[in-house]
Amino acid sequence: MAGATGWGWDALLPYFLRAEDYQGPPSQWHRNGGPLPVGRANERHGLSDAVLAAFQSIGVPRLEDYCAGDQFGVYDVLTTAVGGRRRGIAETYLRQARGRPNLQIVKQTLVDRIMIEKGCAVGVSVVRGDQGLEFRAPETIVSAGAIQSPAILMRSGIGPASHLRDHGIAVEADLPVGLNLQDHCGLSASRFVDVPTYNSPFGPWTIGKALARWVLTRHGRMASPAVHVMAGLKSAPDGREADISVSFIPLAIDFNSSIPAMAAQPGITLGGVCMRPESRGAIRLRSRDPHAKPVIDHRLLAEGDVRRLTQFGKIIEEVFAAKPLADHIIGRSFPHEVPRSDAEWEEIIRQTAGIGYHAVGTCRMGGEDSVLDPRLRVRGIGNLRVVDASIMPFIVSNNTNAATIAIAERASDFFQEDVMDT
Repeated sequence: MAGATGWGWDALLPYFLRAEDYQGPPSQWHRNGGPLPVGRANERHGLSDAVLAAFQSIGVPRLEDYCAGDQFGVYDVLTTAVGGRRRGIAETYLRQARGRPNLQIVKQTLVDRIMIEKGCAVGVSVVRGDQGLEFRAPETIVSAGAIQSPAILMRSGIGPASHLRDHGIAVEADLPVGLNLQDHCGLSASRFVDVPTYNSPFGPWTIGKALARWVLTRHGRMASPAVHVMAGLKSAPDGREADISVSFIPLAIDFNSSIPAMAAQPGITLGGVCMRPESRGAIRLRSRDPHAKPVIDHRLLAEGDVRRLTQFGKIIEEVFAAKPLADHIIGRSFPHEVPRSDAEWEEIIRQTAGIGYHAVGTCRMGGEDSVLDPRLRVRGIGNLRVVDASIMPFIVSNNTNAATIAIAERASDFFQEDVMDT
């Protein structure tokens, strides 16, 4: 798809498995022994079972393992917060690598641009305090994410030629860098409930008790992931596959005020995002100064995305009304009233929709019209790759963390094959 040869399900699954240390029996979809512990969280909110049952009562099937390819259903989430403590890349991959003699970590340093000589990357120019430094290497890999990776490339002369010239940057390669920005846009609905949630009083005394419980038992609020149950829904009954991802969060946000804030009484939220949004945005330079934040233009809420989120809103009204969840609901938080038409739903969506902070796509790989080839090499520039979520031609259907780690695992094989073994 999109010229990204060799990046299908069968090719990428081994890299998901390589990263994982599943806290359960291995299977076709899970393995033990990888860097990242994956399993069930220590803490699970008491309404989780009611949420699962409510979805099932409206015809959404229960999924035991959502990693098996079909995401239509409702399920308990897997997490890297196994044992009550979240473990990310720094605590796993980086900690294992810190002792290597060929690794140097340079802190408080800002990459300005990639140094390019005779059409090849030879290293990076950086800023550390008020000092400019250069680091040279036979191969340069940019891994600054879907916002900053395109900014670094453009400051280096790699990007849309007219945009670079507008900023007085000499063009090294005219490529669609910064285009194709995608994120999961979504809508949230909240209700007040008759049991404690994370909206319950959370002053110094409560925080102290929660911290003490976590230190002693690795249980309680501080051992909890944000999301306790998820579901994949079809916005159309005859849909081929799920296209809305739903998260159950045991707290409520008040969108009725001018500035969204945590509601004052116990509540819950069901938030939904378009799994495969139609919206496409762009990243642009504000200036050639590396300290200047790039311009982020998401261009959210294409017509199809609004239509899907409208259907999500209607489905969630059914979920909140379904027993046994309905037995715990004592009032509406947001929306304050049931929208009476699709136009009212659209107004709410356009006023309150947010992003999932899953930005991807701005240095996409693919065919001749892409930024990168399928081995993640920048087209037209030697010895330069991009390895992060920006390389995705299309956003993945759910959270981007695991997919980005799998991309990095595969890129390590490319680097070994193309550079280390030559």
